[in-house]
Amino acid sequence: MSEFSVQMDEPIRKFSNLNIRIVVVEQVDSIRDELVHFLNDQHQSKCTVSFRSAEEALDQLPLLRPDVVIVNIFLPGISGIDLIEKLRETCPETQCIICSANADVETIFAAFKAGAKGYLLDRTPPSKILEAILELYHGGCPMSREIARTLISSLDTGRFNTEEFTKREKEIVSLLAKGFRYKEVAEKLFISMDTVRTHIKHIYKKLNVNSRTDAILKLQNGNNFNAHTPF
Repeated sequence: MSEFSVQMDEPIRKFSNLNIRIVVVEQVDSIRDELVHFLNDQHQSKCTVSFRSAEEALDQLPLLRPDVVIVNIFLPGISGIDLIEKLRETCPETQCIICSANADVETIFAAFKAGAKGYLLDRTPPSKILEAILELYHGGCPMSREIARTLISSLDTGRFNTEEFTKREKEIVSLLAKGFRYKEVAEKLFISMDTVRTHIKHIYKKLNVNSRTDAILKLQNGNNFNAHTPF
């Protein structure tokens, strides 16, 4: 989270009428202050409050009810993952996104299971952090490409060999797990966006999930694509 003085990218500019309420929870003062300053310089976001610990955040967030909380995993006292899990009860409408140097698979899955809706590496450029927030705000699940690769590499690729999935569905699952967006999937497979969405609906129905993250978690847990098995 450095070099925050950058020009606004075109994908960001089109959402300039938004005013997303953001809170940053980061123990390093310089990183926290620079990120807050960058976010407040943008037309789409407002970050008037930040915290250096989970304990401070838990005391105030139920009153603030922000749209998005950016959380580092490594915090003094309660960890960022534990903070996210607690916020699921106290602030169920607030969405949390991890921004951390930790990229091991166990931590990534623990974060998503706790309730994180996105996961970025802390070296993500500030303009990309804002893009991720916008994606999250509009129902997406932003992840750094490295995080997506870690997730897919943790899967047993042999689990894709099941009659429950068509060849095209297997291709789409693989691309989504690698971090590709719907538009990129459509371009790579030479199909329309509507066709991708239709396949996604079928895939989610077979897995009994509602998001890409839940689908990846279910595959990682080895449920053999049984749509009726809870995870």
